[in-house]
Amino acid sequence: MNLSPDHELIRDSVRRLAEAELAPIAARIDADDWFPRDFFLRLGEIGALGVLVPEEYGGSGGDYIGAALIMEELARVSGSVSLSFGARIEGVPAYDAIGGSLGFRRPGYTISIEPGISWTGTKNSFSINTPVALYRIRERSAPEIALGAPGGDAAFADFSILASFTHRF
Repeated sequence: MNLSPDHELIRDSVRRLAEAELAPIAARIDADDWFPRDFFLRLGEIGALGVLVPEEYGGSGGDYIGAALIMEELARVSGSVSLSFGARIEGVPAYDAIGGSLGFRRPGYTISIEPGISWTGTKNSFSINTPVALYRIRERSAPEIALGAPGGDAAFADFSILASFTHRF
C-alpha cells in the first residue's frame, strides 16, 4: 500500500512521539492501570486526536487510514494506549467513500460523555456505561442536498447502555 505524504507524516509523527514519550511509561500504564493523560494531550498537539472529525468541527480532518496508522504506531509501544485512542467513533458521513450515497441515511456527528462504573479484579474486569449526547450535529444527506431540502433531526439514540467484561488469561 502506498501512503500519501499526509499519511506518512502522521505515522512518522506518532511513531516518534510514542517512542520518545510513551515507551518509557508503557509498563507503568499496564502495571498500575494508569491513564497517561499528558501523553494524550501531546497526541492532541500533533493533530492525532479528532483525526476523523472534520476541520470545521475542530478535528484534524483525516480519514480511517490515518486513524489506523495512529493506532498501529501506538500499539507498537502500548496496546492499552492504542485501544484507548480507538475507543469509539460515532458518526455517519453525508457521502460514502465507496458505493452510492443516494440511499436513505441520516448523516451527522455526536459528542458524548460516557459516565459509568468499572470494577477491576486480578484477572477480571467489568464496566457498564451509558453515553449521553452533549451535542448533535445533523448534516444534510446526499439526497437532501440534491433536492435542496433542509436536513432533519439528529439520527442518534437518546441513550444506550454499554456493558463489557474482560478476562485476562
